[in-house]
Amino acid sequence: MRPLRLRYYHKLILFAVCLITLPVAAVGGFSYFKSSDTIQEKVNGSALQLLMLTRQQVEQILVTADNALTQLASSSTLSRALNNDVSALNRSDNVQLINDLREGMGRIKLHDSGTGEVKFVQLRYAWSLSTTFGFVKYDPEERDWRDAVQLKQGAYWTVGEQSISYVKPLPAVSLDPSAVVILNIPYADISRYLAPRQEMGMPFIYDRDFHMIHDQLPLADEQLPDLARYAQKIEDTGLQQGLIPVRVNGESYNIIFTKSDYNGGWTYASFISVREMTKEAAAIKWFTLAVCLLVATAGVALSLPGTRSIYVPVRRLYDQVIVAPGRGKPAEAKDEFEEIGEKVRHILLSEKRLNNELEYQRKQLNDFLMLKRC
Repeated sequence: MRPLRLRYYHKLILFAVCLITLPVAAVGGFSYFKSSDTIQEKVNGSALQLLMLTRQQVEQILVTADNALTQLASSSTLSRALNNDVSALNRSDNVQLINDLREGMGRIKLHDSGTGEVKFVQLRYAWSLSTTFGFVKYDPEERDWRDAVQLKQGAYWTVGEQSISYVKPLPAVSLDPSAVVILNIPYADISRYLAPRQEMGMPFIYDRDFHMIHDQLPLADEQLPDLARYAQKIEDTGLQQGLIPVRVNGESYNIIFTKSDYNGGWTYASFISVREMTKEAAAIKWFTLAVCLLVATAGVALSLPGTRSIYVPVRRLYDQVIVAPGRGKPAEAKDEFEEIGEKVRHILLSEKRLNNELEYQRKQLNDFLMLKRC
């Protein structure tokens, strides 16, 4: 007998396997994607909390600087410096005023980040005093702080190439300030809070003019100008805090961000690698796959006896109808039921053909008897 291409027993087994594995695979896949999304949400949420903590730490330095300059501005020494031309250094009272002012500027402390550079610029009498360079006459080539202060209309923060500066006009309420006091904070004092961390990614800060402060980023040096493009994407969202997906050098990142209302609206953001986030999800994926395979294997093993008990009566009928000695087999049969069906149809056709022959012979016999009687 020619072997069957696909027996009914094999179909039963395949049906049992599909019946067990497909729901298990669906549940496993749903569990994996759900857990992966949950992990990413938790990682993003945790990173955002750390980013907000970083913002508070940086703003603590900025607030300390603001308070320190406000305290300096209210001192009697600085009030005298606003109204006196001390450029004549041959006078002892001028020298004493410079020393007192330098001493007051040197006492400014910025939390735990050091002192920074403090500079007093007397716009009216064209001289300046700094904790780094001491007393110098006002350089005509120096930046025109008067125009800058009037443009900003009050105290403001600005990001330079090597430091961030807090510029405070004096007197504070004057439309035509006679002096400014400037506190320069080196990037190192800020960027130490921006060191990459696994929990927070690689943070950076930018102001409204897209001046950047950062430590390490997933960008090469020649790609740093592209950072403004990512900052623009953040601005395009119009959100105070949130997340945007980006691709950097072919790798997927999420940029989380939070905006500050302090110091002119700085934005604190961080690159978080999606690949790093999904490492834990990958472990869950393999665990889920192992559990699904185990459940599917156990289910198939348990279903085999039941499948066989269903198949045994079919096989007995098949053996009686098809495999019995002298029985033929249809050439186009695919499984036992089709073979049995073809055999039954063959028997019914044979029976019909036999009945037709009997009916024909009966009529002939009747005709023969009629002729014989005659």
